[in-house]
Amino acid sequence: MSKPNIIFVFTDQHNGSVVHAMGDEYVRTPNMDHMARQGVSFENAYCASPLCVPSRSSMLSGRMPHETKIFNNAQCLPSDRATFVHSLGAAGYETVLSGRMHFNGPDQRHGYEKRFVGDITTAALGVTFSKARYGYFDNCAMPGRLSIEKSGKGRCAVMAFDRDVTDAACGYLKNRKEERPLFLTVGLYGPHPPYVGPEELYDYYYACLPACSPLTREELDRVHPFEKRFMEKRNIGYETEEELRRVRAAYYSMVEYEDSLLGELLSAAEENLDMENTVVLYASDHGDCIGDHGLFWKSNLREGAVKVPMIFMWDQHIPRGRRIKTPVSLIDLAPTFIGLTGADPLPVMDGESLAPVLESGTEPDNPKPVISEICDIKGDDPAAMIRRGRYKYCQYYGYEEPMLFDLEEDPKEERNLSSLLEYAGIKEELRALLEQVWDEEKIYQERLLAEKDMAIRRRWAKQQGAKLFYDEWQQTGRERNENYLITDKGIVSDKGE
Repeated sequence: MSKPNIIFVFTDQHNGSVVHAMGDEYVRTPNMDHMARQGVSFENAYCASPLCVPSRSSMLSGRMPHETKIFNNAQCLPSDRATFVHSLGAAGYETVLSGRMHFNGPDQRHGYEKRFVGDITTAALGVTFSKARYGYFDNCAMPGRLSIEKSGKGRCAVMAFDRDVTDAACGYLKNRKEERPLFLTVGLYGPHPPYVGPEELYDYYYACLPACSPLTREELDRVHPFEKRFMEKRNIGYETEEELRRVRAAYYSMVEYEDSLLGELLSAAEENLDMENTVVLYASDHGDCIGDHGLFWKSNLREGAVKVPMIFMWDQHIPRGRRIKTPVSLIDLAPTFIGLTGADPLPVMDGESLAPVLESGTEPDNPKPVISEICDIKGDDPAAMIRRGRYKYCQYYGYEEPMLFDLEEDPKEERNLSSLLEYAGIKEELRALLEQVWDEEKIYQERLLAEKDMAIRRRWAKQQGAKLFYDEWQQTGRERNENYLITDKGIVSDKGE
């Protein structure tokens, strides 16, 4: 058999549980559901880090953040570090990126030979064009109170960007003349905030989603101190029921919007490629808590932030409708793509190939525990989780109290078992396994050094008036005007009401 084409649709900040096929009864995701019916879905797929750049860097390199030393969105993969994209290109693949991969610095390829539509975020630390991108929603893409206050229905640059990315990818498939096998990554930005959804979809979810109550004072008092600090740094924890309702309605409507774009990409692939020789994967870099446990966005270890969708489809080659329960990781994708294509393996890969699981449709034998690590630069100290089987253990630098959950009995993580004697053995076993690779003191010290580097780079950019543009998305005048919120009082934008 000839080497398969691969279409990799990779969104940003999609909570792995907000897919109809994964059990969410409210969200409408017909194209993701179609893929799940026709292929293999992983119910418990995790990111290596619940933040964009470290997650993507680990996925591309096949190495955990403590190995890449990339823990925040201001860092980047070294250009001399091979990615699985390099391996596929060396094996004769045409490697194409349409849209987002959140590369920082001048290297905007890391193995991709072609790129259509640059990134929506800046590639240079200290340089920002948030106001030009988002207008009324300036700073609403960032985790903070403003993102919640300006949630609702309307239009924002995320939709325009993802429209451009999808059109470019579909157009390329239609007009492609290459004979080589294709590896096409379609990098979409939604359902990443701003929490703004298309009007018709937003109204649907605002009406049908169940109410989500804010945390009570007693519940806030019981929040783990790591999460309490997370809230304080981002000025959250006192949302109203109406704000929660708006955020969730906007988020769900954006998930459905992304699903509609996935449908267009699937149609373009079916019309222009041999689907019996084409692997399709839908996944996301990390999740979003969307109010669960009083948390939003990412950079924490709750399931909403670390769990992602992962659905494979490959006509006639993998079983249909199989759902794998064993926890897996995005770092498994590097060895998986290499295994499916016969490309040369990377020198070090921390993950394991999912190819045998895809081909058999059965649970993997002797799976490795899944780990996710964070050490952001917003005052968040190092933290890591490990999941093996039904149990998930979370450890936080500077805090004696860990968290331990039985995710089969308690999938919503409402009961911390770490202080119960009957779970002491499980807690210590998972702690020991995690600490074989996780040195939180070392990570903390590396973070302090990295912050000094970043401070100098920011000051340099400000002093020089640096305008460094590396493949950024070039908006049109039309798109710059598509940032507005629809309220009871009318349309609100940066031009006023």
